[in-house]
Amino acid sequence: MQIFVQNWMSSLLKKIFDEIPDGLDETWYHGALVGGPADSFDLAESYRLAADLLVEHVLTRKHEAWELVYPIMFNYRHCLELYLKMIVTPGKHRHSLQGLLTNLTRYVKDTHHQAVPKWFKDAVLELHDFDEKSTTFRYSDVGIQSKKREDGEYWVDLAEFQKLMKSVVLGMRNVIFAKES
Repeated sequence: MQIFVQNWMSSLLKKIFDEIPDGLDETWYHGALVGGPADSFDLAESYRLAADLLVEHVLTRKHEAWELVYPIMFNYRHCLELYLKMIVTPGKHRHSLQGLLTNLTRYVKDTHHQAVPKWFKDAVLELHDFDEKSTTFRYSDVGIQSKKREDGEYWVDLAEFQKLMKSVVLGMRNVIFAKES
């Protein structure tokens, strides 16, 4: 059995990262520019959008939930982490949602004289509980484990999770826009 496709594959793609082609304009829908100045907000939004699109694939039955649940969870968690890092500086544990939430709570209280709502904190802390180091949804050998619950399998209602994340993201955007104004 031949494991890898032969020579014709090498002619399909010369490089993954190539020079910008001449004549590039808005009709070039099959690729994108990467590199250059990165915008943190756009990067966070891209992970959120990817998660939303994957959830829509599940909800419209283009794919089964089990096929996409890990990328969905990772993309939402990562977009949340990126939003938080736009507002507060991470501490010693750079991927700790709990540490970022503590800093966000302090920032919102000191700057806006408001409290971060309990539902928001609960959502962030639950994600932190299951994915403390941002590895749970990326690597199969880490496993789904909770410090607060008995280990095992857990149900994630992706439609409800998507609604929750939309509210969390809206809150993050509001803090970011208030910070920039």
